[in-house]
Amino acid sequence: PDAPNSNPFENDDLKGLDWVRFVFKSDARPNVSERGDLSKAYAQYDPIVKAYNRMGIKSLIIFNQETVWGKAPWAGSKDWQGYASDLAGKAKEIAAHYKSYGNQIAYQIWNEGDKQNNPASVFLEPDQMALIVKSVATAIRGVSPDSKIIFNGMATGPEATCAYIKKVEAAIGGKVPVDAIGIHPYTRWATKAPFDWGKNYGTLEQAFAVYRRELPGYKFWITEIGVADDNEIGPQYYAEIGDYMKDVYKYVGERSTDLVETLIWFA
Repeated sequence: PDAPNSNPFENDDLKGLDWVRFVFKSDARPNVSERGDLSKAYAQYDPIVKAYNRMGIKSLIIFNQETVWGKAPWAGSKDWQGYASDLAGKAKEIAAHYKSYGNQIAYQIWNEGDKQNNPASVFLEPDQMALIVKSVATAIRGVSPDSKIIFNGMATGPEATCAYIKKVEAAIGGKVPVDAIGIHPYTRWATKAPFDWGKNYGTLEQAFAVYRRELPGYKFWITEIGVADDNEIGPQYYAEIGDYMKDVYKYVGERSTDLVETLIWFA
């Protein structure tokens, strides 16, 4: 919502979709004077959630370091338990605020926390992630039991993702207490590879096979997929990207809903 030209809730451009996804920013608000003030955050997000809900579109809200910076243990304090408690407390307040929407709101705990040296996220070791996801999930369940909870948005490949989640399970002492694992299978393709991806990258089904084998019992949400670049992508590529997008949705919708419940395009 903070990006230019990115508020289609003000019209019906996204009508017909199932989900939108955004970070709930409290401690990372662009206006420094508003940071940490939930009333200022609600003033921004309440109209967004309400407008999408009227269109029949549900909201997946991300809680991460932009929600609560707090003790910032990754910056040196190392107080991971204290940070987990702080984020859980804020998550509880926000989930209680949106409780009336029931299952029309879902929550994602962290984003791409499994990828080191990622400018878009804060990396967490599996034992640190375990503290956070356990505390935050418990807080959300206590006030909004109908809301689904999604774990991270895994930014590494399927093998590395499975290894990371198994370490989180070991730290928790059981399954990760969420409804689904978020994954970001960028460069993976369905039946037809765009660009030169067929020579360089694998298919979605190859990745899904690893998840089915290594992480039985979990559901997955593709919380990001698409064609992303640091520079503007020219219109000469739009048709190919559109074909790729349709192929991915068709493939997942027809063949993989036993594993993947939701697919969100990263635009």
